[in-house]
Amino acid sequence: MWTESQRLFLNLSKKELAVLKILHKKGPINTTELAFESKIPRVTTIRIARKLWRRGFIARQTLRREIKWSEVDRETIQKRLMTQVETSTVTLGGKEIELSEVASVTTYYGADAMLESNKKLLVAHAGEKFCSIEPNGMWKHMAKVSPKEWQELNNIYKNKGVMVDMVLEEGFEKAIGIVDKELKSSFFSLASEVRVIPEGIVSSSTEVLIFRDQALFMDWEQYIAIEIKNPSTVKLIKGMFKALQAQGTVFGYKKGF
Repeated sequence: MWTESQRLFLNLSKKELAVLKILHKKGPINTTELAFESKIPRVTTIRIARKLWRRGFIARQTLRREIKWSEVDRETIQKRLMTQVETSTVTLGGKEIELSEVASVTTYYGADAMLESNKKLLVAHAGEKFCSIEPNGMWKHMAKVSPKEWQELNNIYKNKGVMVDMVLEEGFEKAIGIVDKELKSSFFSLASEVRVIPEGIVSSSTEVLIFRDQALFMDWEQYIAIEIKNPSTVKLIKGMFKALQAQGTVFGYKKGF
């Protein structure tokens, strides 16, 4: 099923995702069954199902006045979404512009491409400070990244004078086995502030980097990175970071966790 980062990217609510999961598990079912299985009120379920149907995420079939909802093949959904991004246009200032230009979304596939996208943004924002959200779930999927590659990334942080405000999930240091001497060569040593939030709040494998004018979602489970340059979207993501930051407690890395 969809990962958390894909849910956010596709602008799906948690209730919409819950409905999709039920249909994925149960197959074609009617509205009453769907409401019961998802534990969502029937009226709300109808509204959610209709919205998902209009967006092309689920199919609807009427049999003897009974409506049954079913999952649409995920590959079909992805192809449809890509086609919409590639072909849709909007009118700005009397000129037709492709939706992909307005959204300014770039996708990277594979661990190598993800690291390159990270490096590219660090170089582009030399001397600046950005924000990052670091969940525990990312580390168990990062076997494809060698220590040498991490060291190279850390050197870019240092050479380009990039600083970072971090939000970490509690237990983060245990997930990667950090010890004090290793912190000196890590981007932890370049953090202007580190705040720790309770474990489970960002239960995810997606690292989020938020720069002045763009953001990078790095899904380490699927090895997909999504770069977003839309100003209003980046502003919203910054608000999300500040909300998490406000829930955290200050962490002094030099004294140990």
